[in-house]
Amino acid sequence: MKDITEVVKSIKKLPPMPAVVNKILRIANDPSTSAKSMIKVIELDQNITANVLKLCNSSYYALPKKVASLSDAVVYLGNQTLVDMVLAGFSADMMGGESNGYLMKSGQLWEHSVTCATLAKEIAKAANCSDAQIAYSSGLMHDIGKVIMDKFLAEEVEEISKKAEKEDRAFDEIEKEVIGFTHAEIGAMLTREWGLPEEIINAIKYHHAPEEAPEGSKVVYVVHIADALSAMFGFSSGIDGLAYDFSATALDVLGIDEKQLYSMAPALIETVFNATNMLG
Repeated sequence: MKDITEVVKSIKKLPPMPAVVNKILRIANDPSTSAKSMIKVIELDQNITANVLKLCNSSYYALPKKVASLSDAVVYLGNQTLVDMVLAGFSADMMGGESNGYLMKSGQLWEHSVTCATLAKEIAKAANCSDAQIAYSSGLMHDIGKVIMDKFLAEEVEEISKKAEKEDRAFDEIEKEVIGFTHAEIGAMLTREWGLPEEIINAIKYHHAPEEAPEGSKVVYVVHIADALSAMFGFSSGIDGLAYDFSATALDVLGIDEKQLYSMAPALIETVFNATNMLG
């Protein structure tokens, strides 16, 4: 068992979320936010602006002319694609390394997170959920707690690996038993420290146990399903993979049946591969 104060210290040592990314997360789902307002926020960070323009001019988009400004980027790609680029760039910086505690190679956690985010947005749309952008952001951040948990798990990885292999239990139960807390709980602590919206914090905290989330939190169920599908499609998140309980009520809450979900699979897989190839 680890002392929670050790975790708090680790959180405090992490650099704060860039102000631009934090602001984008806050205004992205507000329908009253104009493209002009979004551009003004992004332009405050030269590195983010340069990264967005680089992606816009990549062969993936094959745009008819060179994009030289964020205004041009919005015209060609739209507001939401711009937001996705900003958030994906930040998550790559945070989650792009290898993770010894979860037995993940470099970039694997980020790839899983982008996959989950992309699926979450599409599932939210299919479920007529008005929070598709919040679903994307939540999917991108759902495993952010693993960045903190990694060093604690690395010390116990042999014991946890044996338990995960031999015992028919959800991986977060094993995390709780061996470490004293789960990556979902730590992710919620971290994003609360960053001052993120409560909807995102709840989606992170309860993405393995959506029934425990505050009533009306549909995005939690969206991320829960997206996370499971990510692993099923082969974009697993390391040692834990599919070792989680799937909510029996998740599809009902969102008004989606299994047949509809399976029929969406080919389009979802294509969307995921396009997103990971473009951002990777």
